[in-house]
Amino acid sequence: MSNLKTPAIGPLVPRRGNRVSRWLGRWMMVRKGWEFHGEVPDMPRAVVIAAPHTSNWDGYYAIGTMMALSLRLSIMAKDSLFKWYISWFFKWIGFLKVNRDAPGGFVEKCAATLKDSKGLWMVMAPEGTRTNAKKWKSGFHRIAQLSGAPILPISIDYQRKRVVFGEPKVASDNYAQDLDELLDFFAECGPHSPELLSVPLAERMAAREKA
Repeated sequence: MSNLKTPAIGPLVPRRGNRVSRWLGRWMMVRKGWEFHGEVPDMPRAVVIAAPHTSNWDGYYAIGTMMALSLRLSIMAKDSLFKWYISWFFKWIGFLKVNRDAPGGFVEKCAATLKDSKGLWMVMAPEGTRTNAKKWKSGFHRIAQLSGAPILPISIDYQRKRVVFGEPKVASDNYAQDLDELLDFFAECGPHSPELLSVPLAERMAAREKA
């Protein structure tokens, strides 16, 4: 699997794994013909947002990336995914169970956890669902603001078969402007199922095609 080029990982990036898990992650990516694109920023804390989310295959490439690069990521996932027969694996890989129906305070708790951590990359899917989300959830932006951690966009591009690391971005007081810039980044990738794209991203991709 020497044909899979992996980006350099700096000393500040949270890490986990060993030679076996790295081999398995690389095998997962190589067998599908995928690669990595962009640089992995050397920083201890980040709010990682992954998009577009239109298929369960997204999880395969997310896990493959984590293992291949020995990244320690904490992934926010809905509690309904934690079935008894697979919950152990989700917990091992770094998934954090989220109860979407829980009362307020979730964003604040996430921000405090991130701010107090010496090393934590917190992963969120701002679309919230893989089926035509009407809008993006703004929680990731608020968490970034409260914690002071930068936003790191990562896209899963099925058209070019690559996982793309974007440039980290410090959250400003203007959510609309920040979201606009992030949508520009994600609009460059090819989703697994275009018909299931979230509305904001589908509109941005359509606008780019017309330009």
